Amino acid sequence: MIKEYLESQLATRRQELQAAETAMQVARQKVVDAEDYLAVQETRWRELQGRVQELEAVKAQVDASPEERPKRRRPATTGRGMSEAWRSILAMMKDLRPNGAGYDDIVEFGRHNNVELNKTNLRRHMSLYVEKGYVDRVTDGTFVLTPKGERVALPPQPLQQETSFARPSRELDEEIPF
Repeated sequence: MIKEYLESQLATRRQELQAAETAMQVARQKVVDAEDYLAVQETRWRELQGRVQELEAVKAQVDASPEERPKRRRPATTGRGMSEAWRSILAMMKDLRPNGAGYDDIVEFGRHNNVELNKTNLRRHMSLYVEKGYVDRVTDGTFVLTPKGERVALPPQPLQQETSFARPSRELDEEIPF
């Protein structure tokens, strides 16, 4: 009788232990799920914080006085054809990079022609010029001028040298005693 009682108590304790282990596994899974959810929410929060900062910068520009606002660029073309700046950029591609100009080269040519290019508007322009037949895409991000593009390109302007890196002539060095 005592043996049966002890065996039933032992079986009851084993069932309770099994139930507790199952409850612990469920609780651990809930913790993992909550941590995953929290990580997703933290990422979303950081994204929203970045967006708030972007919008605050835009608001600051809008609130700025007209003198402090960045100057708006006029449209590059009047609807009658390619702008003179882009015609000059194409000419520089032809003369300086006849085997293919990459995005960085084209950005530099744009700077020379007072055209501020970013990745988005440059990709849009180049895609449009590929469609119109002015350039051919050689590889991803590399373009060569087509005969049609050569016809619309302007004669290139000479590149201006950076004066900050210019080396003075040797004559000046010889006048300084050491």
